[in-house]
Amino acid sequence: MPADSVLELHLRIREGGTAGGLAYFDGQSGTHFSWVAGRNGGLGLQVSPANTSTHAVLLTGEYTTTGEQGSTDRDVMLASFFFKVTTAPSGDERIAAMINNAGTPQSYLELTSGLNLKLNGGSAGPTTLVLDTWYYIDWLYNLDTNTEVVRINEATEFSGAPSGGQVRQLQLGRGASGANPGYTAVYDDVILQFADAVASVGYISPYMIKRLDPDGDGTDDDWTSSTTPDEYQSVDEINPDSDTTLAISSTSADAQTFTLEDADDAGIPGGSTILGTIYAAYVRRTSSAQAPYELRIRSGATVDDADQALAPASYGLRARVDVVDPDTAAVWTIAALDAVEIGLDHPNSTDTLRCTSVNFQVAFI
Repeated sequence: MPADSVLELHLRIREGGTAGGLAYFDGQSGTHFSWVAGRNGGLGLQVSPANTSTHAVLLTGEYTTTGEQGSTDRDVMLASFFFKVTTAPSGDERIAAMINNAGTPQSYLELTSGLNLKLNGGSAGPTTLVLDTWYYIDWLYNLDTNTEVVRINEATEFSGAPSGGQVRQLQLGRGASGANPGYTAVYDDVILQFADAVASVGYISPYMIKRLDPDGDGTDDDWTSSTTPDEYQSVDEINPDSDTTLAISSTSADAQTFTLEDADDAGIPGGSTILGTIYAAYVRRTSSAQAPYELRIRSGATVDDADQALAPASYGLRARVDVVDPDTAAVWTIAALDAVEIGLDHPNSTDTLRCTSVNFQVAFI
């Protein structure tokens, strides 16, 4: 995967077009979403649209250097994900869409009652899907050289020219009101690549994504825990639990990092090629002032802090993507993953900063 591409592993659930809670593929669910067995021993997200409403999962766009969600529409998006249908619709139903910063779909995929895909309402594709079977979908939307290609299991299903404008986000599920034919499908292991030039993205062979869980307090250990003996125990839950358990800092220049379980324990075999990592933290402030924070990674001799930002009043997800190891500027190794620490720095402020959950995921072949 190119060094300037963006790895995107988390989801924002939307019910009826209204932004809801944040979720991971190992996380929480909404009314029309549930967590079921995934393709690689983890969990996959099951989507079951009902009535005529929007029931979709929104994958956010790129992150800024502070860890906040970006808002820049791009000429090129390459979306890769795994997909299976467990119940077919009785008519054409939207299963995925590429949208712009305004939330307007620019291109979309539909599933027919015969279990074929359609691109933008066109003719059904040649591949008939089999129920309860995983398929690898990659979808290149490319205004740079005016091409759009959808592949199933690395074989071209659709090819033509895009008919929309720039894009920034990906919806999985019914991203527009439907006629209520319904369906049930499961999505897993999503990677998005964004760019202004198609040369900056690249197809990826079928891959896996695994989460490394916090298993100890790290080198930096200045914060306090709300209810648990060690800080890592307050942030290691899969479902963020708001203020039930959390790590807290009210002291300027306090930093806290966490060690992670070994890659082998998480199911990443030795010899794997690491495509990239994403580290995300749920943070908020407790005072009217906006507490600053920096997302920190300790790798080898390098302490790498993201640019400083201000914490929101309510818990929000902040994330950073590292396609290469910050210590070496080269592809991550298993040894580096086994030694990495993730955490937060609380610079230049005594305003209270809270973190309720951290999440570190690894994409690999």
